[in-house]
Amino acid sequence: MYGCLYKPSFNPINPYLNLIVCDDGGGGYNFSITRNFKSNESYILVVTTYNPNVTGPYSIVAEGPSDISIGLIIPTTTSTVSSKELRDKRIS
Repeated sequence: MYGCLYKPSFNPINPYLNLIVCDDGGGGYNFSITRNFKSNESYILVVTTYNPNVTGPYSIVAEGPSDISIGLIIPTTTSTVSSKELRDKRIS
């Protein structure tokens, strides 16, 4: 799995635009993103898999000193980016 964090928006046609960080868990099944977020600002977390059309259950755990609100966004447009491209563009 990959987790990619964006701010202020995510564009599936250009997945590198607004990318803050992307993590693949070092080739494992989980990703981990640790960040200090600014309060009252929105971020977008995109969760995806190495291979297209792979689905299954997953959990997102978010914690901090203040309340956190998480909402679901279903994209109307999709794009394909290889895991190698994401790995090469990963920002720490």
